[in-house]
Amino acid sequence: MNDSIRVLIGDDTANLGRILKIVLSRRGFTVRYCRSDYESVCNELSLFKPAALLLCAEQSAAIQAEFIRRIKEELPSLRIIMMSFSYSPEAYSLLAGAGINSYVIMPVTARELEKIIVEHTLSPGIEVINHFLIQFMKDNQLAEDSVHFSRLCTAVACSIAHPEFLDNMKERLYTYVAGRYGTTGSIIEHSIRSEARRLYELISISEIGCGRISFKSDGRLTSRELICIIADAFVSEYGLFDECDSGIER
Repeated sequence: MNDSIRVLIGDDTANLGRILKIVLSRRGFTVRYCRSDYESVCNELSLFKPAALLLCAEQSAAIQAEFIRRIKEELPSLRIIMMSFSYSPEAYSLLAGAGINSYVIMPVTARELEKIIVEHTLSPGIEVINHFLIQFMKDNQLAEDSVHFSRLCTAVACSIAHPEFLDNMKERLYTYVAGRYGTTGSIIEHSIRSEARRLYELISISEIGCGRISFKSDGRLTSRELICIIADAFVSEYGLFDECDSGIER
């Protein structure tokens, strides 16, 4: 349904890595885990090509700092998130100097960790909103593995980032979304109309956002109504723009 963010987890216990893989996979990421030694991690980095590397702080900070420095020299764009169950100013200073992007004090919730990964791997704006929006639709049993669904989510994300696009949907919203998919505005409009038909009954019996959704009950849902319903529910409930207070040093 979307270009999933790839995440590699380096963990020598396997238990934490296995749990994080399950949790993050449910949040829409593509995840692998491996041992945290340099050879194992580098081998997976070469094969898997992740956007983010999550490392558990299990060795001395000096050893891990050198490890991270070597990885960053080879892959400067890789985002590295260090996870630790205790905070040490000295360790943080060494690791930050080596190039980590976040130092996370465990435990954190899945949503907090998701925010950190997305913050470091996606550009601000529509890409970030779209990632969380797709998960929101999955949580409400409204998602479908189709190009029509993907185009709808992008249109909703665009309307949240640029609400003025709703003033002229054909010329502004559909044209903008079409540019991102390499197609035409009329095809985008068709896709969203198709989703409006599919989602009419699902939304009419579902509670999304802060309460039951209501709209005119004449057996149809317009494209504009669909986009606004999903956007309003998402913004009200999901907390994408909330500040994350998770005990994280950056």
